[in-house]
Amino acid sequence: MTILTGIKPTGQLHLGNYISTICPILKHKDKDAIILIADQHALISNPKNIKENTEDLIKIFLSFGFANIVKQSDIPEISELNWILSCFTEVGHLNRSHAFKSLKESNIENGFNENKGVSAGLFNYPTLMTADNAIFDTDFVSIGLDQVSHIEMSKMIINKFNHVFKTDILKIPEPMVSNYNVLGFDGRKMSKSYNNTIPLFCTEKKLKKHIFSMKTNSKNVGEPKFFYESPVCELFKCIASDLQINNLKIFMEDGLGWGDVKQIVFRKLNGEIERQREVYQDVRVDDMNVVPLWSIQDKCKEKIDIIKDMIY
Repeated sequence: MTILTGIKPTGQLHLGNYISTICPILKHKDKDAIILIADQHALISNPKNIKENTEDLIKIFLSFGFANIVKQSDIPEISELNWILSCFTEVGHLNRSHAFKSLKESNIENGFNENKGVSAGLFNYPTLMTADNAIFDTDFVSIGLDQVSHIEMSKMIINKFNHVFKTDILKIPEPMVSNYNVLGFDGRKMSKSYNNTIPLFCTEKKLKKHIFSMKTNSKNVGEPKFFYESPVCELFKCIASDLQINNLKIFMEDGLGWGDVKQIVFRKLNGEIERQREVYQDVRVDDMNVVPLWSIQDKCKEKIDIIKDMIY
């Protein structure tokens, strides 16, 4: 079973990425889990600092013990398959893609031309994503809820290709959905666009400062409190066991102060990542092997050669 996780090197990895992207696949890291550093996708939204951001991502995933870390740009077969599959992708499907629709709607809301900032890369994003999935014989793709529609589009594209050539050479992927609602310190979804992120591997001192800056209400010690009243509790729900969550709920309803709540959340979170943070600090960029494993490269080349023989 092959599980693929793609992540764009568009900036510093934050706690939301850790919870939604790294945590769901940690239990699969010793199996056929492939981490795809989607540096070609990154050209669509933020072409600056791709090399530096890629190196940082590789350091982070190495610190969590992942071995199969692949740079998208190191697999030329992805680009070749992307073009082939684009010839089997209908414009009507691309018009309904999440990323394309989201930008168009934002443009309209702000009074701009609906196609302002819409590149061909953004428009064809689902086709490149399909090529990512298909070239690795992916069984499951680890994604967020907003990407489900793109996986459904991948299925349509692959089905059409397989139908035309009466083959099953391209495997149809299934989504492995991560549906965590990770909130930033201001109560909105943790996002670089909102500037409300908490860096994954900031220092212990800075992590504590971030946690203690999360919004709460004015309830004092002794007054009952509830999880929905602060994003710090929503963060705790993403990293704690059911027993730990229930215990904290009881303490809060009994009047635990917000400072003590944040201390509990900080200790839990810091305990989750402190060992990996130390490993991350010790990884030297010069020593990193950022070339994909030869076995993965060979499989991709074999796959595209079979497809080309079939077509041409």
